[in-house]
Amino acid sequence: MEALLLYILRAQAHLILFGIGYLVFYRRNPIPALNRFYLLFSISMAALLPLLPSIWSIPLNNDEVAVFSLPELVIAASGAIAQTTERISVLGVYHVYITSIIVVVQLALFLWLAARLSKLASITTGRKGHKVEGMELVVLSVAHVPFSFFHWLFIPEGLDKSPAFSHILMHEKAHAQRLHSLDILLFEIFRLIFWMNPIFYLMRSELKVMHEYEADAYALTCCEKISYQQTLVEMNFRGLTVPLTNPYNVSLIKKRMLMMNKNRKHMSSTKPWLLSGALILLMVVALVFQSFKPMDTEIRETTPAITQILEQSTIQTVPQRDTAVFVVVEEMPVFQNGSEGMMKFLIENIKYPEQARKDSVQGRVFVNFIVEANGKVSNAKVLRGIGSGCDEEALRVVNLMPDWTPGRQRGKNVRVSFNLPIMFKLDNKK
Repeated sequence: MEALLLYILRAQAHLILFGIGYLVFYRRNPIPALNRFYLLFSISMAALLPLLPSIWSIPLNNDEVAVFSLPELVIAASGAIAQTTERISVLGVYHVYITSIIVVVQLALFLWLAARLSKLASITTGRKGHKVEGMELVVLSVAHVPFSFFHWLFIPEGLDKSPAFSHILMHEKAHAQRLHSLDILLFEIFRLIFWMNPIFYLMRSELKVMHEYEADAYALTCCEKISYQQTLVEMNFRGLTVPLTNPYNVSLIKKRMLMMNKNRKHMSSTKPWLLSGALILLMVVALVFQSFKPMDTEIRETTPAITQILEQSTIQTVPQRDTAVFVVVEEMPVFQNGSEGMMKFLIENIKYPEQARKDSVQGRVFVNFIVEANGKVSNAKVLRGIGSGCDEEALRVVNLMPDWTPGRQRGKNVRVSFNLPIMFKLDNKK
């Protein structure tokens, strides 16, 4: 679940970057097709870029091992009786709840999308249509705003005999020819990832505007401009629109009128080379951002000396021998019964050393160990200790760990290194 949360966060950051790029470089560009391409390309890249490390991961050399930090375990002692308690770090506690909420919302959105597609299918089922200008015309008995979905055009009964029908037909035909319905479906799928990001809704709104601009431009090649504009103004629609479709949109009349009335010869357009350069720059920035690895929250909150040691062991690789190991591990090693099982094992076995209690010694001990390709724990060592028996106790319990399910990379078992922070804490209350 932590991997899912990391993917979601990175995807949001990429989308914000591309959204800012759109507002700065593209929004005032008067070429709808170019803006539409940018919106589709950028949201696709925002969703795909966080997956690149697992796709492009390669071994750096034959003697490296990746290092990952585990949640912190707190060992507390009060009075003369040692008590062992568990406290997962703040990030470790809340990322589970946050990820669970995200998954629940994604599932709800998926079911909602399925319901809307089902509703759309129910409208088309059992209704006979006939082709007009390449569109499959379906006449509805209920009052609906005219709408299209790919090559199907749905209109309320009697509208096909109205003088405005030819204008609507050309407009919806443009939506079908330019596959605007596919854009809408793609954005609905991406909504499962970006539902919490306001930039997504801005980009979706802008995409719909570009759809209308493109459809208006096509319709004006077949229709007289004044009469077409009168159709937009005079039409009085009743009923509800159907989701996932291209309704004959009158909510953007002002913007669309301004676009239709502009003299394209005098419209200022950003130079194409500048727009291309901006897109390349945004991609480079996104790829650079993608190369950063997340740091452990608890490690950053420790003293500078500890931070330096642990960041080096987290970012860099730990030299080992014999087995080739990848920096990015597709399948992480798993303790028996997962992280809860590991915490239970540590709680049941680790004790607060008597000497440490007598000397009033408390603090964090950072233990590094390796889960071998066969699942056994090896090479346990203290990266930073506090003495008075705490270091030895931490090593003793880590070396007692049963075999893990080993990590895997490209179908092969690999060695993975972990950092385990253990907090020995005294409760001064008697």
